[in-house]
Amino acid sequence: MTRFSKSKTGEAPLHLAAQNGHVRVVNVLVQDHGASLEAITLDNQTALHFSAKYGQLVVSQTLLALGANPNARDDKGQTPLHLAAENDYPDVVKLFLKMKQNNRGVLTAIDHNGFTCAHIAAMKGSLAVVKELMMIDKAMVIQAKTKTLEATTLHMAAAGGHTNIVKILLENGANAEDENAHGMTALHLGAKNGFVSILEAFDKTLWRRCSRKTGLNALHIAAYYGNSDFVNEMLKSVPASVRSEPPIYNHHVVKEFATEYGFTPLHLAAQSGHDSLVRMLLNQGVQVDATSTTMVELSLLLLIDFVLT
Repeated sequence: MTRFSKSKTGEAPLHLAAQNGHVRVVNVLVQDHGASLEAITLDNQTALHFSAKYGQLVVSQTLLALGANPNARDDKGQTPLHLAAENDYPDVVKLFLKMKQNNRGVLTAIDHNGFTCAHIAAMKGSLAVVKELMMIDKAMVIQAKTKTLEATTLHMAAAGGHTNIVKILLENGANAEDENAHGMTALHLGAKNGFVSILEAFDKTLWRRCSRKTGLNALHIAAYYGNSDFVNEMLKSVPASVRSEPPIYNHHVVKEFATEYGFTPLHLAAQSGHDSLVRMLLNQGVQVDATSTTMVELSLLLLIDFVLT
């Protein structure tokens, strides 16, 4: 057996051959010189992680045939399948899923963040990968939730502005009213990040729906985060005077109003100091002296006056 040196990041020659798709070199290193399939880098990635991460299908096939472990995890808890999904390599994903004795295991494996490969693919906008995963287990892809935030693939896709994936998930039964641990629906996350195209994927009856946990709807959230284009599009179907509803718990979406309600988008835009958005909402005819259910509105009215002067 040949003793192979590693780079400063722990990469052995086998890692580099796998990364660059050199199948014959992989065979020579493993079969003729005993290179270890389990050799890892400083972040605990094997050669199979590398071939999956860089979309090297034939090398991945070769490594698996030679006995590489498809369930090996790096220091983030990610398997080679996670990396193939993250980097949008559907053919490599399909390879792992074809391993009949193992496909369920790799599909449901979660990393240290509680993300399955479906969550990662949705977050990164890998439509082809999401479709491949749904062919194996549609229910798992749609229903699986992350460990801490309780986010579904629909949440992840909307938060990243991936409208095509949002549409596919909704067409296949994803629940648009599902809320994550912070009381955010998929539409709310799209509003937070200002992805206007997300709106076309959701029925307009959901546009003004308030979260059960926070009492806020997508227009409130877009206003709070200063996403003027999103607000402007929503105002075509939702009145600018729409008020927040009583929250059922002390939420963290808009910390200043965690237990309050009755706020309009104008209150929220003013609270965050978005002067141009405040002007736009006032031009929609929102009353500058509209009051909420608390004394907080007094400070907000003073802030509006400051912003407009």
